Amino acid sequence: MLRLLRIVSALIATAIGLFAIITNKIEWLPFMNLFLGAMFAFSGMSEWLEKKKGIALFSMILSGFALLSALYFLIK
Repeated sequence: MLRLLRIVSALIATAIGLFAIITNKIEWLPFMNLFLGAMFAFSGMSEWLEKKKGIALFSMILSGFALLSALYFLIK
């Protein structure tokens, strides 16, 4: 289940990124960051369940940074 969520969020982030590059609309990039944060969160959760604590912690820190930066730019 977490693997499917990770793949779906990565595909959505890729689609938004490609759309932003092709149309030259940078206001879509915080949404891409939001989905990348979700992808890192799902990755961290799956690594935590596999008892890989170091990689899980790193993924969760990346997720937090991506989500905070996305929220900052969405609110700004």
